Amino acid sequence: MILKFRAWNGKEMIDPNLVVVYLTAGFVEKPSFDLNRINLEDGEVELMQFTGLTDKNANDIYVDDIVQDKEKSYMRVIWDDRRLCYTIEGENLGDYDSCDLEIIGNIHQHSHLLDKGE
Repeated sequence: MILKFRAWNGKEMIDPNLVVVYLTAGFVEKPSFDLNRINLEDGEVELMQFTGLTDKNANDIYVDDIVQDKEKSYMRVIWDDRRLCYTIEGENLGDYDSCDLEIIGNIHQHSHLLDKGE
């Protein structure tokens, strides 16, 4: 799996190609960005890790994405610390056929999709 991240700075999603993450002993130490375009201080961004999977349109699936399954249900992709895997609706993301999933948005820009009754 490729280790890559995208970032949310509170206003816009930062392209994964601009996010550089330094690791120390396997832990994310400090994100940095292409300083010609973005200059952010520590703590001002939220990192979202690539799950290693793609949706039916070959788009990379990241943590905090909202995906839709073939039953048209909206679900949030999360990392489960207890089970040590990416999950949606409590099920291992890897158990889903990626041809049945489509990224609809993310929780930062489209959280209303997860509201009950939508």
